[in-house]
Amino acid sequence: AKKDLKEFPSINQTINDISKSLGNKGRILVRPSGTEPKIRVMVECEDQALAKISAERIATLIDMHLGDKKA
Repeated sequence: AKKDLKEFPSINQTINDISKSLGNKGRILVRPSGTEPKIRVMVECEDQALAKISAERIATLIDMHLGDKKA
């Protein structure tokens, strides 16, 4: 079942915090996949390392809240 990320304040706060730190020099897109049981996380900015770290931070938090508990 698809979960609404709005139900998880810590995820939204982290996304908002990272977005603010990027300012107008980057963007974040977090959305459920239309074809797979996954949530897609994309961060774009001028600094590739910062984009990777930011995306991993968001993905880790999502996995903590929504990850498959059977694995």
